[in-house]
Amino acid sequence: MKRRIRITTVLLLSLMLTGCSGKADKYYNEGMKNLDSGMYENAVECFQQGLENNQRLAENYRGLGIAYYEMGEYESAINMLRQSLEEMEDVNDPFTIDVYYYLAESYRARGELVRAAEAYTNLLEYTHTAEVYEKRGIVYMEKGDTDRALKDFEKAVALDDSYEVSWLIYSVCQEYDMEKKGEAFLEQALDSGEDDRTEVKDCYYRGLFNYTLGYYDEARDELLQAVSKNSDDARLLLGKVYLAMDDVVSARSLYQEYLSRNENAAEGYNGLALCSIAEKDYDAALDSIEKGLSFAADEDKQSLLFNRIVVYEYKLDFAQAKVCMDEYLELYPGDEEALRESQFLSSR
Repeated sequence: MKRRIRITTVLLLSLMLTGCSGKADKYYNEGMKNLDSGMYENAVECFQQGLENNQRLAENYRGLGIAYYEMGEYESAINMLRQSLEEMEDVNDPFTIDVYYYLAESYRARGELVRAAEAYTNLLEYTHTAEVYEKRGIVYMEKGDTDRALKDFEKAVALDDSYEVSWLIYSVCQEYDMEKKGEAFLEQALDSGEDDRTEVKDCYYRGLFNYTLGYYDEARDELLQAVSKNSDDARLLLGKVYLAMDDVVSARSLYQEYLSRNENAAEGYNGLALCSIAEKDYDAALDSIEKGLSFAADEDKQSLLFNRIVVYEYKLDFAQAKVCMDEYLELYPGDEEALRESQFLSSR
């Protein structure tokens, strides 16, 4: 996922260091405005004009690198960012950190994982943060170097024991078929200082971790606290917990409550569909799915469309399930679970 990193902060710092000298800064400042507005081609033109006028070379090369990165032109981004580092005349750690972030991400986007890891290693000379270890760990995971990845993840958690970091690490481990390793980070997070964290989001994350680990009683208790503080995210997740506990009545009540608070919310209808599936009322499940699809955003739409396939399979209508699967795979061709299910349907 692309991520913009501290552009405004670096812009302000660079202005403080070099001053606003009118004409000399014209192209760079205009380029930064275009960059922040997402007008990347215009930004490229401005930064190039700044270079042609021999102005603020390191900064204009950096601006070009970021613009090319955002445009998906990663080789050009790499060349410009490396040139930016070469043109730096004064020590400016925040500026260097920013360049190395984009350089590492550009290498990663091109699949040059060794160089991406090297760029993150260089970055650690300037900033010792959990985020850098997270990102380098992900690169190591992509390289297949799981030992180094897990060591970096452990360092990230040591620097930042927030639930968000632990969940990110678990998600990465799960993606690379190392779910048990990821679960160890969730267990560690639950064991560390939970009594000191009472905000809604903390209760939600503890509920999420317990649900993921199969501790449904604990998940329910944590999520009830969040629901009592009007967390709709907790309502949705608590509905899943109740379904896992075979308490369909409580799950349905939560999803109905969610819909009363969030009219036309696809997630609520998806939850009701799951309740109907649990009760083997497949026509009611299809009705909820169709209602949800009428206003679903992409992420919710994917879940609803997949559940529609499941319902037709339960109804033993494999022909219609296959039709729905073909529609699903047109939209989400990379879903490996769906591809496996498609093979099953083809054999029916």
